[in-house]
Amino acid sequence: MTGVLGALLAIPGAVFAGFGLYLVILAVASGLLHREGAITRDRPGNRLLVINEEYLISRCVASLLAQSYPRALYRVVVIADNCSDGTAAIAAGSGAEVMIRTEPDARGKGRALRWAVDRLLGPPDQPDAVVVVDADSVADCNLLTELEAAMGRGHPVVQADYTVLTDELSSRRTQLVAAGFLLFHRVRFSGRARLGMSANLVGNGMLFSRATLEAHPWSAFTGV
Repeated sequence: MTGVLGALLAIPGAVFAGFGLYLVILAVASGLLHREGAITRDRPGNRLLVINEEYLISRCVASLLAQSYPRALYRVVVIADNCSDGTAAIAAGSGAEVMIRTEPDARGKGRALRWAVDRLLGPPDQPDAVVVVDADSVADCNLLTELEAAMGRGHPVVQADYTVLTDELSSRRTQLVAAGFLLFHRVRFSGRARLGMSANLVGNGMLFSRATLEAHPWSAFTGV
């Protein structure tokens, strides 16, 4: 009886040890894979989705206009989705193209994405890919270069490194959130990619090839 109980108690320990080893392997692998191209929160075409983001949109647009990627080969297009503030005007003043969607009965990021992608893939300018960036983000200057390189290696859908901006004035809560993003996104996803496994899409910093969007039109609709 004692032997059986000991074996049963050892099972949870073995499971936790297995998960721990898995995370260690991912951490080592992610260190080998990490690149400069990244997106942080607080001929590809960039597309931003915004809903009342007038206080943050100019910073995001500026980071996308300052890419190391040749400026003539990409567009920065802001989708002002059911906005009631000055987001569209500020985005245009910051140098972005602006598309305005006013459909109060069809709200949600998924619906806005479908609306925007259908228009962006049509003539006259038909991009090779679309990159989705949230308006409260800051893009690393190598974001587009790294995303295109990944697409060139045969990946039609790519997720960028996605972390949280912090500094010495950040609250403990912000620092904890940043640590969680670092562990979940960089360690887990980068590690899985390095090992030849898939990484999840997290809604921000995503590249989709034109062929992918044409073959699989956006159909994920939520109320957010």
